[in-house]
Amino acid sequence: MRPSQAFCEQGHAAGLFASGEQEQRLQRARCCECGAPVVTACASCGSALALPRARRWPGGERREQREAWSATGAMRPNLCACGAGFPWAGRAERVSELQHLLDAEQLAEATDLRVRGLLNGLAGAPASGEGGTARARLEQLAPGFASRPAVARILNDLERSGS
Repeated sequence: MRPSQAFCEQGHAAGLFASGEQEQRLQRARCCECGAPVVTACASCGSALALPRARRWPGGERREQREAWSATGAMRPNLCACGAGFPWAGRAERVSELQHLLDAEQLAEATDLRVRGLLNGLAGAPASGEGGTARARLEQLAPGFASRPAVARILNDLERSGS
């Protein structure tokens, strides 16, 4: 099993784990800071909150040092690779991920600017009915981008939660 991490639903670091037994213990745990349930995997696809591949599992440190290494929050993902947002990810983080996904698109410059403007508008407080209108406009401007599964999932999260 690849080393993974866990966070509470509010985003506080809950620890690192490298075995199914450790994961099961964390899944039953509550955050020591706020009491929220601990998340060890994506609720949509079940993928573990893996450590970024660029960082290696620290070897030989004591448990306290490993937990402190994770407690920085610097490695906390806001969205899963499938596009689903984790409970601690707010509206701004979800829209930021849409902007990162847009970076990989090959759109005409004018279309890219229009789509970015639309996404910037989504980053603010949601207006009533805004989500459906934004989705329709995005589908009109960049249908290939709007139909990507990760983009659709983020848009669904934004419409559903309003956060």
